[in-house]
Amino acid sequence: MIFIGYSNRDRYDIVEPMIFHLKNYGINVWYDFHDMFLSDNRFHENFELGIGKSRYVIFIISHNFFDSNCAVEELKYAQMLYEKGEIVLFPVLYLLKASDLPNDYSWIKKIIYNEVNEHSGTLFVTNQIIEKMLHDESKLLPFRSFPEVV
Repeated sequence: MIFIGYSNRDRYDIVEPMIFHLKNYGINVWYDFHDMFLSDNRFHENFELGIGKSRYVIFIISHNFFDSNCAVEELKYAQMLYEKGEIVLFPVLYLLKASDLPNDYSWIKKIIYNEVNEHSGTLFVTNQIIEKMLHDESKLLPFRSFPEVV
C-alpha cells in the first residue's frame, strides 16, 4: 500500500491525477478522501493505519502544504519512520523549488525528490515511484540475473 500526504488545496491539481496513475498500475492507495470518515480518530487513521501500515509514502509538498497543520504533522510522523528505515519516502515538490523549502524541511533535499510544475505533469513522477517499488520487489526474488529466470 502507498500513502499520500498533501494539502487539501492541491487535491484536484496533482493528488487526484497521481492516484489515477497509481491505480492504473494496480497499486493500493491510502487516501484520506476515500479512507477516512467523519468522526474517525485522525491520529489512528492517518498516522497508524495510513502512514504506519504503508511501506511507501508520497508527500506532495507545495506552498499550500505548509498552511495545512494536518499535512505538516503527517510529514513529521513520516520523517520519524523514514529515519528509522521503516518507510520509503517520496517527496514531490509541486510548484515549489527545493531551494524554496523552509529551513525546517531542508532534510528533504537529502532524499531523491522530484519537482512537478504546470508543464511536467504527474505521469513521469508516478513512473519513477513505480520503478522504485519494482526495483525493491525484484530484490526479494530468488533470481539475481535474467539467465537464472530462463
